[in-house]
Amino acid sequence: MTEPFKLATTKLNADVILVAVAKESLLHALFFKPAVLIVLATTFLITSAPITAADDTDIIIKARMNAMKDVASSMKSLAQIMKGRDPFSTEKVKEILAVLEYKASVTPTLFEKYAINPQSEAGTEIWENFDDFTKKADDLERVSR
Repeated sequence: MTEPFKLATTKLNADVILVAVAKESLLHALFFKPAVLIVLATTFLITSAPITAADDTDIIIKARMNAMKDVASSMKSLAQIMKGRDPFSTEKVKEILAVLEYKASVTPTLFEKYAINPQSEAGTEIWENFDDFTKKADDLERVSR
C-alpha cells in the first residue's frame, strides 16, 4: 500500500469514528436530556410556521392559475369549434362546458384569500370588487350548464 493511500485510509477511519461518536453523543443528548429535545422541537415549529404559510399561499396561487388556464383553454376550444377550425362534436362541447361549469363553481373559493405573486396575473381589482367577480363566476357557471 502506498503512503498517500495509507494516510487517506487512516483519515477516513478517523472521520468515521468521529462521526460515530458525534451521532452517539447527539442521541444521548436527545434521549437523556429532555430540555434539548424541547428546544429542538420548538425551534423546528417556530422556523417552519412561516414556510408553511408561504407554501399555502403558493399552493393557492398555483391552483388559481391552473383553474384560469383551464378556463382559457376551454374557451379557446369552443372558439375553434365555432370558427369551424375544429370539427363540431356534441360530446366534445359537453365536455368543455362541464369543465367551464366546474372551474367557474370553484373560482370564488380559490380567490377568497388575498394572495398575489409576480407569476400570477390576478389584479387587486378582484378583491376590491369581489362581489362583482363572484357574480361573473356564477354567471359563467350558470350558462355552462
